Amino acid sequence: MKFQWRRTVAVSVSIVIPFIVSADGDDGGGKFLNEHYLNGVAAVVNEQVITVGELRQEIAPILARIESESHTEREFGKKATAAFQNLLDDNIARALIIQDFESSGMKVPEVQKEFQIDEFIRNRFGGDRVLFTQQLRAYGKSLQQFKREIEESLIVGWALNRFHHARECVSPRQILEYYDGNRSNFVIPSAIRLGLIYLPESVIATSDLESDTTEQESGKMVENPEIAQVTAHLNAGEPFATLAKSLDMATSSLADEWLSPDDLREELKAVVERMQVGTCSGKIHLSNGSVAFLYLYERRAEMLQSIEQVQSSIENDIVQLRRDADQNRWINDLRAKAYVETHS
Repeated sequence: MKFQWRRTVAVSVSIVIPFIVSADGDDGGGKFLNEHYLNGVAAVVNEQVITVGELRQEIAPILARIESESHTEREFGKKATAAFQNLLDDNIARALIIQDFESSGMKVPEVQKEFQIDEFIRNRFGGDRVLFTQQLRAYGKSLQQFKREIEESLIVGWALNRFHHARECVSPRQILEYYDGNRSNFVIPSAIRLGLIYLPESVIATSDLESDTTEQESGKMVENPEIAQVTAHLNAGEPFATLAKSLDMATSSLADEWLSPDDLREELKAVVERMQVGTCSGKIHLSNGSVAFLYLYERRAEMLQSIEQVQSSIENDIVQLRRDADQNRWINDLRAKAYVETHS
């Protein structure tokens, strides 16, 4: 478990896991945390009560991301349930850490709390304490409550930062073993650099004052004349980039970035797969009523980064894994001294 943070004593912990309710009654998807359970108890750690409402406030931005990434209500339900469980575990662990710290007789110096508050006001409110106070009132929070939140954050930060490992302690053999066991993490996927001209296939015709209005009626949809012009210029050998810049409706920004073929529309992807570097496609009709022309500047094959290129990253990963393992062992030890009851 990786903790996302915001006495040792015998701890009694009872947990109630809220569930996700869908429109069809399936607990695998739909509306997260039925309003009926908003004020329910999610967990009790000694005298500290963690409510469903408190967790819901914390998880709101996470749920927004999960919802945007989920394709079905059931998928959203499963991911939201897992996110809630992780958040609940983190809050229980946080409570255990704070209680362990305070039961040992340690305290956060008052001057350190004041310094953190001053830093917060300076960074978030430009040093304006009046604006800071108004914001606290808007959230229904007192200065004392805010100071307690700062204190708890300092306690948790101090506790978890005890688990320090130096990169110098990572041996060449460990680096090699990690590299061999995680090669897929160091693969740079295949990519392409493209030029793109993108035009509407049809445009609204305008009246030609010198022509017979019976032959060309104003407001009629006709093929975009720029399409024929682009085709003619490309056939004549005009550089693709020059032509793209001359067209108001063209898009050529793709030329400056590497793209995965999977990032393209299916119609474009199919064409690119058959193109040679340094060549231009013909006219490509898109399903959205547009026309595209492509120029393939460069194609990069999939490649594996060398161990020398990723050594620093591997050292950081190994250090972080060791730190996480130490934190997990410590939290598990705290929880082992507690009575934990779960209800799903």
